[in-house]
Amino acid sequence: MVEQKGLPHSKQAEAGVLGAILHQNEHAFTAMELVRDTDFFEPTNRLIAKEMFALATEGKPIDMTTVSAALDNKLPGFPAQRIAEYLSKLFVFVSDGNKIAQHAKIVRDKAVLRELAAVGLEINAMALSNPRIVEDCCVDAEKRINAVTDRQVSNGFPAIGALASDVGAAMKTRISISGVPSGFIDLDRVTAGWQPAEFSIIAARPSMGKTALAMNMAVHAAKEGRKVAFFTLEMSQEALVTRTIQSEAHVGSLDRSHVYDETECQLIDDAVQFVSLLPIYIEEGALNPVLMRAKLERLIHKVGDIDWVIVDYLQLMHTTARTSNRQEIVSDCARSLQLMSKSLKIPITALAQLNRNAEGRLPTLADLRESGEIEQAADLIAFIYRAEANDPERKNDNSVADIYFAKHKNGASTKVQLLFMPQYVRFENYARPEG
Repeated sequence: MVEQKGLPHSKQAEAGVLGAILHQNEHAFTAMELVRDTDFFEPTNRLIAKEMFALATEGKPIDMTTVSAALDNKLPGFPAQRIAEYLSKLFVFVSDGNKIAQHAKIVRDKAVLRELAAVGLEINAMALSNPRIVEDCCVDAEKRINAVTDRQVSNGFPAIGALASDVGAAMKTRISISGVPSGFIDLDRVTAGWQPAEFSIIAARPSMGKTALAMNMAVHAAKEGRKVAFFTLEMSQEALVTRTIQSEAHVGSLDRSHVYDETECQLIDDAVQFVSLLPIYIEEGALNPVLMRAKLERLIHKVGDIDWVIVDYLQLMHTTARTSNRQEIVSDCARSLQLMSKSLKIPITALAQLNRNAEGRLPTLADLRESGEIEQAADLIAFIYRAEANDPERKNDNSVADIYFAKHKNGASTKVQLLFMPQYVRFENYARPEG
């Protein structure tokens, strides 16, 4: 980076950090959690910080003698006497080393602003170069900005006692549905709702109802006031909304040539009015994890926090990684969605397509293994299976759908059942026959 005195920096904060370390060596570790040596703007301070951090890492004392020796011949134009004088000024400048965290945060914040300024110049140059693919240019710009703003600061290692009281209180006040509700009683009993920072997979063969189930759950969550972002890579926005209206209006969807009568049209009008008020935001088109993160950040800026993210479906995503191997691409996307979920603290659910080996039977985790590292990345994996879907004479009949939780890090691996109504592309709670 070209040094310009007009760039954001704080000489006082930098001196405060370095002086505090000279007073008490343990402060070096506090500083190292919050800043890097490259965050210091003044070249002299940057080099001093680098040597101090190195001494701390090696377990050596940090004082004017050891730092001066470490800096020997590394500061051209700075004889040993001037180095000693400068370190002495830093020592005298600090009277209260306990403010080091505050000073270090200022140093870090100023460094972030400088990095943003540098990225702004790079994005400006990139835009003025008249790139051939504008979308790639936008994705690259978002990626560079995220790389700066995603710098997270650790809160250190809290003692278990500091966590136990809060966790215990949460356990005693636990509610049955702590996450985003699906609207299905038995399903929510297993999951307690879709949980923040968890990445889940709902997988099935084609025509089992993956999209229908996801959209039914999204509608219910939205009815409860939860905001849902739905990325549709297979269906158009219009097709997805058409299905949703048919599902809510309970009007037939199997016969495309069907002309709706007056009663059905009134049901459609009522459904349109209902659906129009739901906080569900639908994005369609090609998608990679970087672009998805950028779109989510923009949506959050526009409408506020998002409670749940759905992707339909995982194998249609692509990646910025330089590979044409589909298994590697799917693996990269699955890992990225897992990290995104944890970073944003939002539940992300991706639908996934199973291969033909799962035809005609309840799927198992083995059916996912050809799809890369989905199994390793997911916190929860559920399969949908409907026996009637494989029977040409019964595929349009109401049927029981088995939802099998094959992997559940924070719960039981079990099976629940829902009722599927293909004529309305709709799932309902399943009332088991008595006896």
